[in-house]
Amino acid sequence: FLLQTSVLTRLTGSLCDAVTEQQNSQEMLTSLERINLFLEPLNAAATPLQQVSHQWYRYHALFAEALRNEACRRYSEDYLHRLFLRASHWYELQGFLHEAIDAALSAQGYTRAALLLARFIEERTIPGEVQEPHTLQRWLDQLPATLLERNPVLCLCYATTLLLQSTAWAPNAPSLPLMERLLGMAEHCWRAENTFPKLGELFAFRALFALRQGNMQAAATCAKQALDWLPQTQDIWRGLSSIIASTEWVRLGHFQQARNALLEAHARLTTTNNHLFRQVATIKLAQAHFELGEIRQAGRYYRQSLEAAGSAIDKNLTTPLANWRCTALLGLAALSYECNELERASQLLQEAITLSQAHTFLHHEIHALLMLARVQQAQSNVVVAQQQLTALLEQIPASQSELVQDIQTAQACLALSTGDHMTLQRWAATRALRFDFAQRSEEDLLLARWLRSQGKEEDAYHQLEQLLLEAREAGHTRRTLEVMVEMALSALACKHKAKAQDILREVLVLALPNTPVRLFVDADTQMVILLHSLIPQLYDQPLCAYIRTLLGAFPAQQQIGTPALAASLVEPLSPQELRVLRLLVEHRTNAGIAEELVVSINTVRTQVQSIYSKLGVHKRSAASDVARDLKLL
Repeated sequence: FLLQTSVLTRLTGSLCDAVTEQQNSQEMLTSLERINLFLEPLNAAATPLQQVSHQWYRYHALFAEALRNEACRRYSEDYLHRLFLRASHWYELQGFLHEAIDAALSAQGYTRAALLLARFIEERTIPGEVQEPHTLQRWLDQLPATLLERNPVLCLCYATTLLLQSTAWAPNAPSLPLMERLLGMAEHCWRAENTFPKLGELFAFRALFALRQGNMQAAATCAKQALDWLPQTQDIWRGLSSIIASTEWVRLGHFQQARNALLEAHARLTTTNNHLFRQVATIKLAQAHFELGEIRQAGRYYRQSLEAAGSAIDKNLTTPLANWRCTALLGLAALSYECNELERASQLLQEAITLSQAHTFLHHEIHALLMLARVQQAQSNVVVAQQQLTALLEQIPASQSELVQDIQTAQACLALSTGDHMTLQRWAATRALRFDFAQRSEEDLLLARWLRSQGKEEDAYHQLEQLLLEAREAGHTRRTLEVMVEMALSALACKHKAKAQDILREVLVLALPNTPVRLFVDADTQMVILLHSLIPQLYDQPLCAYIRTLLGAFPAQQQIGTPALAASLVEPLSPQELRVLRLLVEHRTNAGIAEELVVSINTVRTQVQSIYSKLGVHKRSAASDVARDLKLL
């Protein structure tokens, strides 16, 4: 009895009966406990098995080891396997699937173990996510390759387990050949059976696999194929496939199409138990809203994602969740920057940098540092930002061409702000054409700004017209507004003040629902002048309030402080008109002004009408407001 039951880690009467093929095991266990023969009872909390009506025991560790060694000496391997198989069948009948699989593998009953594993996967795993991945991998590692070839469900689960256990976002390089082989075996089986729903699951996983290897084009292709094969009821895999397919639409500049796909994916995944995919959908939807200029919606989804991604101090944060937490931090930092909350943006970026370094997310770390340089520029720490970018460029290997170009573009932006045309010339001559719409259009916009800074306003304006057409066709609202702001400044530089005002007025109307700030503040002093010029023409109070908020956000050195600077905004007032304006602001009557200036009342009336015309107002109170805004007095 002792030798036969030594194969068990936990003992109870009916289990021992099944293994020994006897009927008196409970009496034997009771006797062993009474004579204290290295047997100890277990309470319910001490056993991993589900609570049943029987008393559970275990042998003391050293005694159990001695028994197992003696059993191996006395019994044949085949006999020991039969003992394990008996235990496996008992565990299965009792619903202890975990223990049933372990016992079947110990018996080298691989066919039985494979059947039990397939059942375990069906009952205990969520598509795209596995429970107990270490245990699953340990089990699957023991199955012969010939058996896996005939079981595509196990192949897909095995590949999923290997991917989700990767210590980095990219799959572990040593496991790549095995994963490719497993996916190939699964695809061969399901194609032979024409099992298209399962092929849909496989291609959805292939899309995720390619995404984590950085192969965006392959990921999108697999995702679209998966959507063709997956049934409408398969919410998890369809949700993931829609997310990945949307990345291709974003790259091509189809932002509204991407947002619609992500809204559907988010709705599907919200009702599922797959926490990771739900998190991905939330992040991607936030990013789509941000690109469409919908700051409030983007902020809501980013915060929701950050709350779900785990605590920043959680030492057990998994690599995928850490990746998406880092993405959420970068997104919120971008929103904080756009709202001119520079300190908040800096804090979020520092946390993102720390997290990305802990998990070796190079891509996230670089983009956090690039955004931090932008924040430093906004805080007038341009030299610090330049030094940081120079050091960063030296650390990145040339093989990371995309990241190198991102850094060089950021350096060109800083060079534009300091008038460093040599750096801009070098960047413009060596930059490679981007295939991603957002990156390409950002660089094209930078080139147009550079043209304006060189006095080539007409050339800049024509380039901006083409860029505006592309941005509108793409539905990229954020880029559309950025281009229109630059068009307004170019029109002003071309002395087309009315056109500049019309363009800026349209931008303000479009921006008002989300009230971005840096969109305007990142422009130069001419934007201050242009914003001031609109105030007398507007009767919409929310729009006027928005303009005043924007003007208050500009650094003090960019505020209009002298009549000479304000004169570039409006048709200059003559010295006599300035004197009349000063008296108007003091609420003098026409007669009082005439007496003060020793002129006729008719002359005063003519001068007042001229002042109204130049300031774009129709009454004294409005003239007083504009005079104060422009600091004309």
